[in-house]
Amino acid sequence: GSMRCAAFVLALVPCEAVQVQVPYGLAAVHASNSSFTRKCDHYKTCENVFGAMEAWRYAYNNARKALAYATKKTHEHIHVREELRQLGRALHEFHLHPNRHAFEEVSSAGRILFDHYHDVLTGENATIEVEETGGIGVDFRDQSANIPFKGGNAKDQFVTLSNGVKMPLVGFGTWELTGQKCYETVRWALGIGYRKLDTAQVFGNEKILGKAIKDAGLKRKELFISTKLSNFWEHSDEAYARQHFEEQLEALGTDYIDLYMLHAPSKDPAKLKLAWSTIEALYTEGKVKAIGVSNYSPDQLKELFEIATIKPQVLQNKFSVYHPGEHDIKDTSILQYAKEHKIHVVAYSVGNAWPYFLDPLEDPHVLAVAERVKKTPYQVLQRHALQMGVSTLTRSSVRERALENKKLFDFKLSNMEMQLLNGLITLSTSVDETVFGPKFCADVYKLGGQPRAAAGGALDPNGRRRNAWRGPETTGSPVPAVRVISWGRACVLGGGRPDSVHARTALLQSSAEQGEALG
Repeated sequence: GSMRCAAFVLALVPCEAVQVQVPYGLAAVHASNSSFTRKCDHYKTCENVFGAMEAWRYAYNNARKALAYATKKTHEHIHVREELRQLGRALHEFHLHPNRHAFEEVSSAGRILFDHYHDVLTGENATIEVEETGGIGVDFRDQSANIPFKGGNAKDQFVTLSNGVKMPLVGFGTWELTGQKCYETVRWALGIGYRKLDTAQVFGNEKILGKAIKDAGLKRKELFISTKLSNFWEHSDEAYARQHFEEQLEALGTDYIDLYMLHAPSKDPAKLKLAWSTIEALYTEGKVKAIGVSNYSPDQLKELFEIATIKPQVLQNKFSVYHPGEHDIKDTSILQYAKEHKIHVVAYSVGNAWPYFLDPLEDPHVLAVAERVKKTPYQVLQRHALQMGVSTLTRSSVRERALENKKLFDFKLSNMEMQLLNGLITLSTSVDETVFGPKFCADVYKLGGQPRAAAGGALDPNGRRRNAWRGPETTGSPVPAVRVISWGRACVLGGGRPDSVHARTALLQSSAEQGEALG
């Protein structure tokens, strides 16, 4: 039956409690056992220290929830609890003092725990109840975006940009597709109904794309072509940008581009102004129908706004359940920031672990959702992104994967499923019960309990941590109600948004360059 619970609104509304199995133990073992995580058992062989710490946080938080609801009380469980405390202390130390010694302490504690006791953890899961009317687990969106779910072809689903241009919700990306493989794959994608194609100067495949488009025999108005100005920073000359744009038009066999984007940010304000003013001019002249940027953070967007006459209509960024739209997670979601500035977000690499270690397609939490809704993990991740209000790109030469995207509009993820998926970021970001984050997410998995002071903060240029201690913040919308069976039958209400874990240092010095290659 229904109960009376508060959920994202102050008034009492009926809420339906849904019981769901959560694979905490399997997720903990999965995160600790990836080849990327194991490669980071030693500092010298670790390619991404902060990626490794994210994986260990995910393993730790899942493990402590698995043990919290463990029904067995064997000697092994006692040992697991002690080793888990060691890992928690090491993670907290790294959070406060991110250095090599702290990193090695985490790796050592984590490896001891999971190599010795992975069998114990694998069997520990929990049954929790999630309130169906409790929103979708984020503070900037009460409900999922209104996306069709009763059937329909992907080519018939559009989003209207702030300037009135209609863009397909689902597109086909062409990164790493070259030569004959690119031609055949694009021809096939157009044949099964894809109408948005995404490429870039740096991809080196625009001419092949143009041939595939021409041979497909489709009318130009049926297609939506997006490409990017990629290596402008190497030349920083308006004449070069103009010349290259004309070359792009010729290669693609068209006289206009539907969406033209700046592929990566620049640290040089003068170069940024020159590049963006050139793109604005092309837009004003009608040679491009919409303009945007790719691989930009909120801070970089602010820098762009300072010199822009026309704001971008599109932001195309890496998106996953652990990093929804940005690499460096902050208290305020980039999706909220984009929404406030009427910028539509396009998600790429939704099912890709890059540049971190957690693979969403193999995450037991995602697999559990997929099993419940009778869809593939990839379809679940794509549908989650769509319901978060962003459009998506498929980037795969595997035809089965591209076919999966044709079946995104015949099902819908419930509020409960959305809460569970949006809560995964808290499992990868929170350090322990005293350092919960990010602030924009509800504490769906009850990691932090009541809001507490959060240690930590971003590092300043000298390596010191700013805002090392923050008191609890209780303003704003309350978190959705989530109930755990073992806590009794009473509905537990969140009294306020949990404290945040603040932005950390840049995770990859070359993230902009790597992002340019991908997105």
